[in-house]
Amino acid sequence: MEQKKCPDCGGEMVAGRRRDKGDSFAVSQEAWLSGEPKNEVLGWFSGMGEAVPVVTYACLKCGRLVSYLQK
Repeated sequence: MEQKKCPDCGGEMVAGRRRDKGDSFAVSQEAWLSGEPKNEVLGWFSGMGEAVPVVTYACLKCGRLVSYLQK
């Protein structure tokens, strides 16, 4: 993956992904997981059209999260 700089502070951004810890009936805190995103089975959502993975970069300096479609 290409190296990205934070649009706010210019800090280094690290690739990862967002993970919802809950299910459709529970409210819980979203989390960010570091590391190279992997294509995963999207469960019942995969029957709703094309599923495009999303990579979310986190700034190590200010904490901003920026998401992009993974192509």
